[in-house]
Amino acid sequence: MITRTSEAELNTCKWARDAGVAVNGEDDFYTNPVVKGYYKNHIQRLLTRINSITNVAYKDDPTIMAWELINEPRCQAD
Repeated sequence: MITRTSEAELNTCKWARDAGVAVNGEDDFYTNPVVKGYYKNHIQRLLTRINSITNVAYKDDPTIMAWELINEPRCQAD
């Protein structure tokens, strides 16, 4: 299983801030279209990565049973 932690929320918000996008906080991960786009692109890159040993894209690799993209996501505004 390949896992991704809730650091994705922090990373994508940071990437957007670094690019000059007005990000109010980590909650923008759920609402800001630019931040959401960064996350979508990040996952797309992960899925299409070619395993250097097997030459198979991760999305097509039968040895990957599951994907956990975010562990226990929370919106701080709740």
